[in-house]
Amino acid sequence: MRITIFTNAVVGARMAAPGIRAYNIARVLHEQLPGAQVTLAIAPSTPCDLDSIDTPFRIARPDASEMRRLAHTSDVVVAAKFPLKLLPSVTNTRVVLDMYTPYYTEMLEVSKSAARRGVRNAW
Repeated sequence: MRITIFTNAVVGARMAAPGIRAYNIARVLHEQLPGAQVTLAIAPSTPCDLDSIDTPFRIARPDASEMRRLAHTSDVVVAAKFPLKLLPSVTNTRVVLDMYTPYYTEMLEVSKSAARRGVRNAW
C-alpha cells in the first residue's frame, strides 16, 4: 500500500501545529501499517530541515508534476488542504481529508459569493 501525506506546512525544528500533525500522521501510519510505503510530501517552497535526520518514512519535495504523479500512484492520500487541481489525478485513489481545521467548511462559506458556479460546486 502506498500512502502519501501532502502538506504545505513547515516541517522540522520550527514546525507549528499543522506541521507537527502531518509529521505524526506519517509516523503513526508507518508504525501501524507494516509494509506500507509512507511518504510525507512537503511543498518545495516550504521550509523543511528533516533531510538531516533519519525518518522512518520517505520525505518528498515534489514540484507540481511530481505532486500529480504521487497523487495518481498512491493508494491513499491524506491532506488538510487537498489542492483541487489534483482531483483529476486521484480517480482511483482514496482521499482522506484531515478536518483538524475547518478549512473546507470555511471555504464553503467564503465561496458562496463566487462569480463562477463551478468554484462553489468544487468546494
